[in-house]
Amino acid sequence: MQRYLLIPTLMVVLLGASGWTSVSKTSTQSSVGITAIHVITTNGRVTVNASSSHTIVINEKRHAPAGDINRWSTQFTRQGSTLTITAHYDGHCRWSCGGIAYAVSMPSSLAPTIQTTNGSIEVSGVAADVRAESTNGHLTVRGARSNVWLTTTNGGADVSFAAGANARNASIETTNGGLDVRLAGQHLAQLDASVTNGSIINNLGIKTGKDVHLTWPVSGLKLRMDTTNGSITIEK
Repeated sequence: MQRYLLIPTLMVVLLGASGWTSVSKTSTQSSVGITAIHVITTNGRVTVNASSSHTIVINEKRHAPAGDINRWSTQFTRQGSTLTITAHYDGHCRWSCGGIAYAVSMPSSLAPTIQTTNGSIEVSGVAADVRAESTNGHLTVRGARSNVWLTTTNGGADVSFAAGANARNASIETTNGGLDVRLAGQHLAQLDASVTNGSIINNLGIKTGKDVHLTWPVSGLKLRMDTTNGSITIEK
């Protein structure tokens, strides 16, 4: 496993009245030989946008009490064809130590896996598989063209497929939040949807209750959606 140092090209430090500090940095990584990207952070939002460039651009924003800000860093590791971006805290965080938010621009062919604890996740324009997981945060995927797996606890999720998408599997789960999927003309091969406190709404002509388990004899998308407190919406 190789480690790559973060080389900042921009730094802005702001000290608020509460004693919290923000530090912003931008770094780049080559996408040559990379097929997947893994982002792991704590207490931070993550956005991933597809671009036409062959360069991966990582904008980070650390936010922490002034005494903790220099304990945070970003570590880059490459293993095989996967680039991993990890928010690292040097020491033991007892309480409210801050975190790092990331905005990543990358080639659309890369497959992102994103993990955060307290923060939303947004992915736009990616042609490859998307995996995203948060504990407290809303999940959004726009213009999906391949498979999608989303999991959150306190937050909803929205997925919109691109016209002509070729996804075969989509799984979207939460405990507290609504789920919304727009198929953009994709055919369903299987639908498993379940709510406890909420409704299942669709414009596909499907009769629904609290649980729906349907299979069609066609090649298409296998869609699984599950929430406890919230409604599910499925649109053509």
